Amino acid sequence: GILFDYFCEKGVPSLLSSLVTGRCDGVSRSPAVKAEALRALAALLRHVREATSLYYLLSGDAGLRRAVSVTTDGWDADALEEVFDPAYVYFLRAVASRVAGGGEEVEGADACAALLVEPDGSLPVLEAAVVTLRRTTERLVAVTAENVIVNLFSCSDGTVRKAVGSKASLEERRVLCGYLCQRIRKIFTRMATVTSLRGNEDAEDELVDAWEYWNDLAQCRVRTWNVRACEGIAGVLMLDVLPCLLPDDAQNLGLTENGDKRELGQRRNDAVAVLVFMQRLFSMIKYLPLLRLAAVALVHPLSPPLNVDERDTNSNRDEVPVIDDTYVHTLALHALISKDVNDPGATENGDNSLPHQQCDARPNPYRRRLMQLAVGCSYDGEDGDVLTVAAQNLLKAVGTALVMEPEKDDNKDSFGTMLRWEEVKCLLEKKDLNDA
Repeated sequence: GILFDYFCEKGVPSLLSSLVTGRCDGVSRSPAVKAEALRALAALLRHVREATSLYYLLSGDAGLRRAVSVTTDGWDADALEEVFDPAYVYFLRAVASRVAGGGEEVEGADACAALLVEPDGSLPVLEAAVVTLRRTTERLVAVTAENVIVNLFSCSDGTVRKAVGSKASLEERRVLCGYLCQRIRKIFTRMATVTSLRGNEDAEDELVDAWEYWNDLAQCRVRTWNVRACEGIAGVLMLDVLPCLLPDDAQNLGLTENGDKRELGQRRNDAVAVLVFMQRLFSMIKYLPLLRLAAVALVHPLSPPLNVDERDTNSNRDEVPVIDDTYVHTLALHALISKDVNDPGATENGDNSLPHQQCDARPNPYRRRLMQLAVGCSYDGEDGDVLTVAAQNLLKAVGTALVMEPEKDDNKDSFGTMLRWEEVKCLLEKKDLNDA
C-alpha cells in the first residue's frame, strides 16, 4: 500500500537492518535496541500481503537478510538470552513462515524462497535457528526455533530443500541431531530418577513433545537428515536406554544427571522408565525405518556387542553435542537382519550358522529381560506388578507398530540398506523364548 511504499522510499527497512547488524550513524546499539529493531522488522514482514513487497524486503536493497546473520560475539550472556534471543527468533520465524511454510505464506512467495539461499548453497536462516536452539535454555525460544527449522525443512521450493539437505548445511544437521538426542536422553534420565507421579507425568509429556517434533521433521522427507537422525536415536537406545533394563549391575549403565552410578535400588525405576520410554516410541513414531531399528534392538534374538567406550560423555552437559558422520548403530542393527554377524550360538554345521563378515553378536539380553518381565519375573519376585504391566503394554505397542503394515512405504528411499519390512515382522514370531 501507500504506507509501505513510503516506508521503503525513506529507507526504513534498511535503517532497521542497520540497527541490528552493526553501527548506525557511527553508534553501536545495545542488545535491547537491536531487539526492538528486530521486532519492528518482524511486524513489517508479517503484515506484507504482496509477493513483490516481500521480494523487495528480502532483496539486497532492503537488507533484511543481513539481519539474519547478526553477530553476537562478546555479548553478555544474560542480555543475549533474556533480551535479544526472544526477539531474534521471533524475527526468524517471521522470515521462514512468510516464505517457507507454516500456513502464513504470502501468495506467490515461491519466487522469494530462493532469496534465503546464499550463492554457496548455505541457508543463513537455518544456521541462525540452530545456533539459537543450541545456546538457549528458555523453552519458549527453543520451541520457536524448532518451528523455524520445521518450516524450512517442509518448504516446497526446490532451492531451499536442496540447501537444507546439502553439504553446506551439514554442520546445522549435526548440531540439530545432537540437540534432539541430548533432549531425549535427558528426558529419559528424568523419567528414571524422578519418583513422584507428577514429576513422571511432566517427563512423559516432554517425551511426547520430543517424539512429535521428530515426526514433524521426519515427515519433511529430507533424506540426509532422516538418515543422520536415525543413527543418533539408535545410539541413544543402544547406549543409554536399553542397558538400564538389565538387572546385572555390571551392564546397568544408567547415569544420574550428575553422571554418577545409580544405586542398586534404582534398578526398578530404570526398568520402568525403559519400558514406558520404548512404549511411547512404538506408539508415537510414524517413521518406519526408526521403528524397524528400535524393533531389532529390542526383540531380535541377537544384539550387537555393547561398547561402553562409545557412550557420549557430553550426554548430561548443558552444551549440545555435535553428532559426527560415522554410522555405527544403524549398520550394526542392519547386519543382524542381513545375517552379516557371528552368531555365538551357531553350530559348525548347523542350520543357524551365520558368516562372520561385519560384526560379532551376542544373545539379545533386552529381549530376554523383556519377556521375563512380561510373564511376571520382576525384580522383587512379585507377580502382576507395574513392571509386568509395563512390559506387556510395550509388547502390545511393538506388535501394533509392526503388524499394521501401511499400504505404501513412503520412507523406503530414506536409507539404501535399511531393514526390510517383512524381515522385521518375523522377529515377533520367533519361538526361542523357552528359557524366559
